[in-house]
Amino acid sequence: MKKELTVRQVCLFFIAFMPVTKLILMPSVLSGFSEQDLWISALLTGLLDLLTIFAILKLYKKHNLSFFDLLKVHFGKTVKNIVLILYFFYFLIKGFPLLIEQKNYVNLTLYETAPTILAFLPFFFVVLLICITKVRTIGRLSDLFFLITVFSLLLVFILSLGSLDFGAILPIGAFIKKVPIASYYSLGWFGDGVYLLFFLGSFELGKKGIGKIVISYLISLTLVILFLIAFYLAFDSIAHRTLFAITDISKYSTVINNVGRVDYISVFGLLLVGTISISMPVFFETQILMEVFPFKKRIYPAIIATTLNLLLISLLNDYSVVLQNIIHTYFGGLFFMFSNLIPILLLLLRRKNDKPKN
Repeated sequence: MKKELTVRQVCLFFIAFMPVTKLILMPSVLSGFSEQDLWISALLTGLLDLLTIFAILKLYKKHNLSFFDLLKVHFGKTVKNIVLILYFFYFLIKGFPLLIEQKNYVNLTLYETAPTILAFLPFFFVVLLICITKVRTIGRLSDLFFLITVFSLLLVFILSLGSLDFGAILPIGAFIKKVPIASYYSLGWFGDGVYLLFFLGSFELGKKGIGKIVISYLISLTLVILFLIAFYLAFDSIAHRTLFAITDISKYSTVINNVGRVDYISVFGLLLVGTISISMPVFFETQILMEVFPFKKRIYPAIIATTLNLLLISLLNDYSVVLQNIIHTYFGGLFFMFSNLIPILLLLLRRKNDKPKN
């Protein structure tokens, strides 16, 4: 049977969608802890994800099973369903701050008057459409959107060059003692390897697949690190007060002063890609519901997952900032366990040739 994804699409998935979720609020949060060493904090968390991705790929090469079948073969259907339900709530918690972040960014930067929650409803319509589709659609979107991500970030870098103070990043390591704390707070924005875990079984790894995917994630991580460095070079000691990095990093460019806000080309490009990026937790929630419960059509779990996220955003809107802080402050261990620890520990499973247990 032909696989739904190719290795190329998996590679482009990381380059297209993974950097974008880390560019709005994370730079400000990290700079509040580790100042000019914020990029080292992100680098450590990114390398942890790189190790996780490598472990997942070795796991796939060893067993050649999807994550669902792997759990079923080794632990049985009941344990598999319990683990998947736990991952469902994990994705729910992981996705909530990203949704709030995107909503607040759009509301506070792109609207002249304060919009209602209804202004964000079209986003959930897009989320629903994505969740109804299958994995192959994610691959096709990766083919399309990676160029937008790369172009938008390059435009941001070019426009910001004139306002960068290259001495601001020095001395490197001045806040090294605070780097681990900042890395802990960044866990909610990273954890990219968990998406690969749920892609297992959808693509043929091939002989060079591991190397290609690892390199693609390194490219994605490099884009994030360069953005963080540019962000701090632009704002220095007030970086922690600059909440929306994408818009602010290049708005003082002389080009913008002379021509206009051409940086909004990159802003809208990254927001477009970000719509797909923050839909991923909801997409995998739908995948889990399809696997655990006997739904015959994908539209039903897609509606359930999308509606649940919409209700959370609507009902908790007044407490969104507080909840964001709580999740990033106290749920780092949860993110580490489900995004990194469990996928790495699965590599210890012995190879079995039997079929999944009933």
